[in-house]
Amino acid sequence: MSGSRESSHPRIAKIVVLGVLAVAGLSLALLPIRAQTPDSLPPLVIRPPQGIEDSTLFLMLRTKPNLDAEKIRARMTEGLEKARCTFRPPVEVKPISSVVFDEMSRLVGRGALADASQKGGVEIYPISNRGNLVEVRTPKATQSIKSLTVEYKKFGKKTYTKDGKDDERLDMLYIGSYVFNMLANDEPVKYTAELTELGEEAKTVTTDWPILDRFFVVTVRGFRGDQQVLFDTLKNIQPNAWKSIEPMRNYAFAFANVYSEAATVGDKLLEGNNYVPAIAGIPGETTSHVWMLFPLTPDEAATKKAELRKLTQAQLLDVIGKNAVTAVDSIPEVGPTSPSKWYQLVDRGKQNSFTRQIPLKDFRGLTDKYTKVHRLIVYAFDPTKFIEVKDPANKTVDTFVIEEEIVALPALFRQRGQTDSVPEKK
Repeated sequence: MSGSRESSHPRIAKIVVLGVLAVAGLSLALLPIRAQTPDSLPPLVIRPPQGIEDSTLFLMLRTKPNLDAEKIRARMTEGLEKARCTFRPPVEVKPISSVVFDEMSRLVGRGALADASQKGGVEIYPISNRGNLVEVRTPKATQSIKSLTVEYKKFGKKTYTKDGKDDERLDMLYIGSYVFNMLANDEPVKYTAELTELGEEAKTVTTDWPILDRFFVVTVRGFRGDQQVLFDTLKNIQPNAWKSIEPMRNYAFAFANVYSEAATVGDKLLEGNNYVPAIAGIPGETTSHVWMLFPLTPDEAATKKAELRKLTQAQLLDVIGKNAVTAVDSIPEVGPTSPSKWYQLVDRGKQNSFTRQIPLKDFRGLTDKYTKVHRLIVYAFDPTKFIEVKDPANKTVDTFVIEEEIVALPALFRQRGQTDSVPEKK
């Protein structure tokens, strides 16, 4: 997401609403109602067309750094009630990455791009609002970060490198993009990045840590009411807070997988202490469930894959059955000394996406053992038949067993393994 960006300064304490998406069509069927003050509103009578369900309202919010989900939920609920809207409580408020906000801005042409005011150095983006994992992007995609020194308000200076240990590692996502874990319960105030580029002299950039806005998606389920009246009401409640908020009409979003060869639709990764894989079925094939061998180091995955690919389908079924955790089995916590198991993933939502929660423990130990985490995947047509697929690494090979790296998981292990206390400066 490089390129020029236009945005208001992130220090401005206001809420920016990217837009509103109405799903399931009810809001599109409402008769228009003039914007009035909340006290003068008549009773709202809604007669949705037959077969049309209540709408689900999504609001993409960009807020000042100190605004949290509970404050947003309270204000949104107050606005819904004063605007005489009906909805199914509670209002859901979830943090999202600035990357999601950025992509939605580009997609619908609404809202300022996220944190465009970062100039003169690298670009900083929190990956998750639930943790301290941060993405750092170089000014040019051809540049690399040799080291990143962050000056914290309490701890002082801390340097991150690719060879750093535990909480001092700087991991590359792809060329020009890196991630690291900030110290918990501390505030970064400045950073120094040492940048290198092939054929160029090394460059050092020192600048203040940017004051980053936060990003949320607000979900209002079972919504019945007039969007414009709701937004006018929110503006009346907090005249200087809610900005750039207006309905988006005639937008419909759907998700499809059309002859895609990609198997993974996106792991949820960590929810609490659980690893939550999410693997799509094979396009054009009936997938009843998915078997996943986890966790594996790269060497373990390569060795096991080579062994399993020599087996017949019947032999592979026997091997999996002897080391299986089926959908009805309870799962013991997985730690650094736990053996890898074949986990049966099922499509609980009937959406051709296979998942389950796998509890984890001893994140420090997992960090030490798994600098990279791999898994093996086998797709099943029915309980006794597997689906042969193309090897993603070699499209000329047909196989029952494919290997994948779970790229972001080691960094999340390190993040979760950190203590909440701030280390004493030596």
